[in-house]
Amino acid sequence: MYDYNFLLKQTYTQRGLIDQITTVQNNPLCRRENYSMPQWTDETYTNLLDILDYIYEDYIQAGQDGTTLFCVIYNNIIIRLENDTDLLRSNVSFTYLEPQIEMSDLNQIKQTFFSVFENC
Repeated sequence: MYDYNFLLKQTYTQRGLIDQITTVQNNPLCRRENYSMPQWTDETYTNLLDILDYIYEDYIQAGQDGTTLFCVIYNNIIIRLENDTDLLRSNVSFTYLEPQIEMSDLNQIKQTFFSVFENC
């Protein structure tokens, strides 16, 4: 079990989630950090979903063509988890507008998600 109880639970609405994702991703100044994470296992998958559930229970889940996408926002940072049946294409990304976030929040959330992969 991973320790993520220090993370702040998010309280936006489902509509707020979609609006914020659209606003940030359509801004030409948005920054996206994409990390390839090919070692997904059933345990990895379960632990990642536990973290998403903790942050915001109604995170977005979508999928097509063997790919499952999960998306949530943590303190104005869009977190996307993409699990592909071709594990070499699975990744985690963080998208944000730098003036709208605290870098400590970004570092904290990245470390939380990366720890799941380090310990599997």
